[in-house]
Amino acid sequence: MSGKTNNILPGHKGQDIEQLTFAERVQLGAENAVRCMGVSVGDRVFIMTDYARESIARQVAMAALACHADVTVRFLEHYGERPLTVFSDELRNDLIQARPTVTYYIATAQPGEIAFRIPLLPFLAQELKVRHGHMIGIDEALMAEGMCADYDEVYSLTNQVYDLVRHAQKIHVTSAKGSDVTATFHKNWKWIPCHGRYHEQGKWGNLPEGEVFTAPAMLPKSPARMKRWPENCTITCSRYPMAIALENLPLAR
Repeated sequence: MSGKTNNILPGHKGQDIEQLTFAERVQLGAENAVRCMGVSVGDRVFIMTDYARESIARQVAMAALACHADVTVRFLEHYGERPLTVFSDELRNDLIQARPTVTYYIATAQPGEIAFRIPLLPFLAQELKVRHGHMIGIDEALMAEGMCADYDEVYSLTNQVYDLVRHAQKIHVTSAKGSDVTATFHKNWKWIPCHGRYHEQGKWGNLPEGEVFTAPAMLPKSPARMKRWPENCTITCSRYPMAIALENLPLAR
């Protein structure tokens, strides 16, 4: 299994991504967003966006129209003053009347709007059974980078990683810079592959994408004798090495 991604873009006559201008890469990102959801003729696409990300939403809409899909675009600002903290009946009714098969959320993140998005996602995936691309916080840089990946390769590589880890009870990771992480996992807890391909109704994912995740069965001891893991904890190790042993402290809420 290779950890390298392919710079040669399917459907672009073998053109290397490095040869594309920034604007062309953003356009390619929009086309990939449509491919990730398998948009085709007969689909009804409903895009939720905001004024700040109108240009990206427009490019995704144009890419969907090129696939002969019907497209509806609605601005979050039409449903109330930002930040939106309630999933309004007006938006709910607009979604029901549009009868979408595919939806996108292409908008900036606003403080407090998680209260709006939490009921939105199950409504889309479970009640309307749409294929949903969640692109919160997207910007042109992400469109020109993460969304420009070869998503056939992302799908393949993600599933290769999933096959490697899905039955693992312990994983030990080291790096040349000195990182040393050991985690233990519960055999009955699922690993979730997020591969960027959502062609079945009721499926959704974040875009850009390409990861496999689960939760550890055991959490670390610490010098501070931490009794539970912080709810919002991110460990970044882009420059300095770290050493963490994930064991001996069961997750408890």
